Amino acid sequence: MHKDYKSWCAYINLKKKTSLLIQIAKQNYYLKEFSTNSKNIRKLWKTINEALSRNKQSLPIKSVHYNQSIFNDPIDIANAFNLHFTEIAGKLNEELPAMPLQPLQSIDLPFSFYFSPISTLEIEDTIKNLKVKKSSGGLDNFTTIHVKLAAEAISNPLCLIFIKCIQKGVFPAILKVGKVNPTYKAGVSQDLRNYRPNSLLSGFFLKCLRK
Repeated sequence: MHKDYKSWCAYINLKKKTSLLIQIAKQNYYLKEFSTNSKNIRKLWKTINEALSRNKQSLPIKSVHYNQSIFNDPIDIANAFNLHFTEIAGKLNEELPAMPLQPLQSIDLPFSFYFSPISTLEIEDTIKNLKVKKSSGGLDNFTTIHVKLAAEAISNPLCLIFIKCIQKGVFPAILKVGKVNPTYKAGVSQDLRNYRPNSLLSGFFLKCLRK
């Protein structure tokens, strides 16, 4: 192509026009996205990150520094993250100023709380209206898609479980266990303080019970 000067010039001009058209199309796209999602913070931030070309793909964590030690083994790294995430709340709580009294001490709470009876049909409708999201679904990898497919079969046992949960005031302990992925924020990658926990739970149970 270099030997044919006219063809080369035509190629350069088309390349410039194409780049300009792509830039204009991107601007129009993001203007439309910002305008459409102006009241949806989650989608708005997703669009901002996309526009800034922020890559959220997590890189493998090869080593971490915890409790004056450096860990390189994957199991040791996982245990270090587990200890850090479970202890950080208590450490932050110790830094808070002491309160003169408990928040509920001066409030009179009459025992007038009441739940309407739960029906199988109500639970089935709630499951069918759950939004399908691409997630691993927690430790059991049981996603919303699986729940929706089995809605008719599991609605009755779920109804009995929900009633017992409300009557006893107890939430199943197994459903409190989640898969925690450390998400890197910024700074030194070996410092555990530069990660935030991203917990994946079996969310469908809680969503149904809440509704």
